[in-house]
Amino acid sequence: MMTKFILHGGGTRKDSIKNKTFFQQIASTSKGGDLLIICFARPKKEWKKHFENEQKKFSHIRGTLNFILADDKPKKFRQQIESANAIYIKDGNDALLQKKIKPIEDFEELIQGKTIAGSSAGANLLSKYYYSTDNCRIEEGLGILQIKLFTHYFPNRRTELRELFGYKDDLEIVSLLETDFTIIDIRS
Repeated sequence: MMTKFILHGGGTRKDSIKNKTFFQQIASTSKGGDLLIICFARPKKEWKKHFENEQKKFSHIRGTLNFILADDKPKKFRQQIESANAIYIKDGNDALLQKKIKPIEDFEELIQGKTIAGSSAGANLLSKYYYSTDNCRIEEGLGILQIKLFTHYFPNRRTELRELFGYKDDLEIVSLLETDFTIIDIRS
């Protein structure tokens, strides 16, 4: 079974070929099925607005996608993950996102065999460690991917990148400029 992770460096609102390709990658793996969009990194009152905005980002893609807004009730959320073909964890506040996902103890098992895309906070969540550009420090993700991640990276941030490099475990470092993305396939 293959789990496909698509990590995005942030800036999904920018009109760019890279962003269009990122959304195409997500859509191509959902195969016309359910695409679960997780907006937990935003205040709940904003979820619907962000959900609608995310759907528009897929408008250039042909085919039918069934968009589903993630529910914050754990039982319902679990069911949504199980039925989804692909999952997109959008950007926002790392702490808000982790507060909702960390209590789902079997989250890593639930997402196996699916495509999981994360932008900025969504990508940070999946990594072992990441450099938080909001908090200007290294923080811990769920560790589903054994990497150190730097989203919103720019070459003038070499000092922060060196700090991440030397932090705790000797893990691969993935630095992503805004609108860049990388794909990591994991066989389980």
